Amino acid sequence: MKIIKSFGGDPITNIAMEEVLSDYSIKLNEEVTRIWIQDKTLVIGYGQKPSDEVNLELADKLEIPIVRRQSGGGTVYHDLGNINFSLYIPRRIIDISKIYRVGSKYIIHTLEKLSLNPYIENRNDVVIEGYKVSGSSIWIRRDATVYHATLLVEADIDLMKRLLNPPLQMVHEGKVTPAKYRPTNLTRFVKVSLEEAIETLEESIEDLSGDIELVKIDSSLYKRLDKIVRKYLSGKWNIKRGYRGEIPYNLLK
Repeated sequence: MKIIKSFGGDPITNIAMEEVLSDYSIKLNEEVTRIWIQDKTLVIGYGQKPSDEVNLELADKLEIPIVRRQSGGGTVYHDLGNINFSLYIPRRIIDISKIYRVGSKYIIHTLEKLSLNPYIENRNDVVIEGYKVSGSSIWIRRDATVYHATLLVEADIDLMKRLLNPPLQMVHEGKVTPAKYRPTNLTRFVKVSLEEAIETLEESIEDLSGDIELVKIDSSLYKRLDKIVRKYLSGKWNIKRGYRGEIPYNLLK
């Protein structure tokens, strides 16, 4: 299993990177994972309306970028206390439940290695003691599948709650459990730093996948990224100050 670890970069480039690395997994004909972190950003699901999902006035005041991803689902808040995990599978998987099982096992195993007792609710939420510490979504392509998830370690939960407008009626209607809209950090349950959580996630990938290889975002990938990012610069994707022209840095051990 190849692992790419990156830090920073502008939100549009990071969203475009999901497509680039999915193509990369197809080229290699093997699964690839990415562990990545970016600064404050709101990431909208493919079919979502920003005004329904986000406190736009506050996001504008704080100059927080709003970008759209290829997968569905609700809006996700990123910051430097949140780990993003992506799994790129070089084949099309139609069984949605299977995709979530395959992807979430890495998050579950990571939390178990931290002596926690995680479980799944609402098919794509990883929960501890009734609180959501990880959410995920999927993108089924013609010839590949992408699973991406967040893992809250020391994120600004208060700011997240102020920025997001969760559809709480889903809970009242019994469509999801309360944990769906009850996010919290791992630090609520265990003393762990962001760096330690990343190391544990990497160890979990190795535990579940065998040999791993840490690889860089190299010149060939950057060349491909330069072409793909142009598509994501359109108004459809770049909703609000989502592009600053910065590429993510490789994170090495």
